Amino acid sequence: MYHFRCKQCGKRFSRNRKRSKENPATFCSRACNNRSRENHENLTCPICGVNFTAPKYANRQYCSIDCFRESQKASMREHICQQCGKRFISNKEGRKYCSHKCAHLARKKLKSANCLNCGKKFKKRTAKDKYCSLECFHAYTTFLPRHQTCQRCGKTFTSNHKEQKYCSHECYGLSIRRDGPRKYAYYGRNWPKQRSHAIARDKNTCQRCGVYLASPNVHHIKPFHSFGGNWKAANKLSNLICLCPSCHSTIDNALRIHGHCDLADTRCSDCA
Repeated sequence: MYHFRCKQCGKRFSRNRKRSKENPATFCSRACNNRSRENHENLTCPICGVNFTAPKYANRQYCSIDCFRESQKASMREHICQQCGKRFISNKEGRKYCSHKCAHLARKKLKSANCLNCGKKFKKRTAKDKYCSLECFHAYTTFLPRHQTCQRCGKTFTSNHKEQKYCSHECYGLSIRRDGPRKYAYYGRNWPKQRSHAIARDKNTCQRCGVYLASPNVHHIKPFHSFGGNWKAANKLSNLICLCPSCHSTIDNALRIHGHCDLADTRCSDCA
């Protein structure tokens, strides 16, 4: 059941069917419907000045459809289309285009710009277009050599990547090992391969306490930074040893405090 309120008597009533918002249930009975038609008001048409009667609930302003159309014509104003320059008349304020076609063309209007790579003038498909072709995009972003300065040694070098900061892997490794707080250590190109070889040689076993680990730590017996960036010599298997995390941290602390840690007999007398 759906509930409504009668516009004539104000009584609430219900109906089995739901009416649309454009045509809701208005009266509770036929008597109220007939009585509402008798309840008319006298109005004056603002266009022709003729007096007419209409129901109060109708909210009428004009005596006929012709007067309504005349009122629409009275509010017509002249506009200039911003796309084609044609003059047109409309009753809507702020209208910019004379038709849907001109509005569509204005939204799709292509603006010209200069290509960042070759300087050629081209029409933009989107507002973010900067290059006339895909070749110019690759040439400017990837294959254009730039002169840059190494942040480690100060050497000038050329690179295809504008965000490269170091001239070589050695300078990159030294900057991570020595400059400021380290996020991770770089031990050269062959470090993953040498690390796996050291783990296979020691059979995933800590060489200090003998515990078995699925992924042990690999420790440089002679510190990596003492090789001056020569990662090939630092990553030799003779300089690598497998340790558990506990023994690794113990040996690193001994190196910081005592400056040395004897691993020849796999036991350090200073830190054991």
